[in-house]
Amino acid sequence: MSRRFGRRDRNESAILSGVDALGGLWLPGPPFDGWLWTRTEWLLCEVKNPRKEGWASEFTDEQRRLIQQLNERQVPFHVLRTETDVLRLLGARRVA
Repeated sequence: MSRRFGRRDRNESAILSGVDALGGLWLPGPPFDGWLWTRTEWLLCEVKNPRKEGWASEFTDEQRRLIQQLNERQVPFHVLRTETDVLRLLGARRVA
């Protein structure tokens, strides 16, 4: 990975704050921001700022190439923009 690895999105800690309490595990690391354990499987994840969704600069060139390869091989990956995205992957939901 390029030297960009290690630079984290500002919303990462906020949206991942409940992972442990829900029985999940977050392991930061390549090829994207990290891997999320959901009690049954590992999920490849990239954390992104929801305000930048759709921007040309949202993903690096390296990430776009990897996404293309993953899509060609039907390998799933997940973009996490909000805490709700994380809850959905963990099979949880927010209640009153």
